[in-house]
Amino acid sequence: MAAYNAYNGIPCTTHSILNDITIEEWGLDEIICTDGGALRMLISGHKYYDDIELAAAASIKAGYHLPMSVTAAFAAPYKEIE
Repeated sequence: MAAYNAYNGIPCTTHSILNDITIEEWGLDEIICTDGGALRMLISGHKYYDDIELAAAASIKAGYHLPMSVTAAFAAPYKEIE
């Protein structure tokens, strides 16, 4: 699970470091998820994205498989890649 904070100025929810270490380096075959309000925090707290679709897309691109806050708005971008 990603942290709420940023790593080297990039919010952890959109940083590939968790995927790079757990999946690529260690070879784990597990689900990587965001924390409960992390996608919303990308908009309101970090002010990194303007809307939830962009935040979710960035999270997916970074290697996250699942948002912890699953509502229709959060889940839509994830369903598109299934």
